[in-house]
Amino acid sequence: MKYVAFYAEQCEYKAFETFVEAEKWLIKMSLNDSEGYPMETIYGGDYIAKITYRSKYIETDNKDNYPEYDELSSEEQWVYDWDSIGHIVMEEVKDDS
Repeated sequence: MKYVAFYAEQCEYKAFETFVEAEKWLIKMSLNDSEGYPMETIYGGDYIAKITYRSKYIETDNKDNYPEYDELSSEEQWVYDWDSIGHIVMEEVKDDS
């Protein structure tokens, strides 16, 4: 997905491949109000954002690198409640066009 559209009246967002799809969805959402356009739409609360960076998890260690837990073992053991440790980086989304 390359775009995210946000419909402010309902605090709802949706991802789209194209700007045109996002725009059509926002227009459809704002026309569903039986009392005219919502105030959030009139005052610029709706928007379409282009996704330029996405989060990516970089694993630095994994519990498979350690032996099963054993109280009597002198080997280093996995001490975490989850299967891996790492960090997050923001990776640039390449534009295909």
